[in-house]
Amino acid sequence: MSGADLNALLLRFTLGFAASVGAGWLRFRGDVFLPGTRPFHCITIGALAAGLFALVRTGRVRGALLLVVGFGFMQVGLSSHLPWPRMVTSLIANTFAAGGIWVVAYIFDQLAERGLRIGKFLISGPLLGGVYLAITPLATWGMYTMRGTVTNLLANLWLGILIGNAVGLGIELAELVPGLSGRQPPKGHVVPSGVAGRRP
Repeated sequence: MSGADLNALLLRFTLGFAASVGAGWLRFRGDVFLPGTRPFHCITIGALAAGLFALVRTGRVRGALLLVVGFGFMQVGLSSHLPWPRMVTSLIANTFAAGGIWVVAYIFDQLAERGLRIGKFLISGPLLGGVYLAITPLATWGMYTMRGTVTNLLANLWLGILIGNAVGLGIELAELVPGLSGRQPPKGHVVPSGVAGRRP
């Protein structure tokens, strides 16, 4: 990885993560720093999403997939204290969440590559909200009554939208920096005339 690519990766991650934490603080105040709470996802999932978005946007798709796998393995240790059924459902739900975020990052990247420089965060938010909505029944299996399940679904939906919007906005702000290195063509790839120098 070149120095320019590393700088682009770090800038995207930093602004994406900072935006998620900042949005979480504006919405939840000090609760965003309490481990084990829903608002704390603005830090944990915010960091994961910022990392995946940054990796995919700098052309490190394989690295992003490795991050998804690593996140899944990390959940084995974090959920080891839970009863066996809950540990399994939590592990599966969190791994699916990481994979879903990778898909959202890929969609975000494809929109950028097709010339949409501003406004992608308005799409990444609802998409990440959909990921949260999809995994919530599995992640909370047996924990809530029907009424509690609906409340939890809505809370997680809005949380996913908040994190997705914030991370996407942070990435977009990073890409407004002049000269930021975007995705690079593979070695040996000839860039067509008129395309060289174009930034996503």
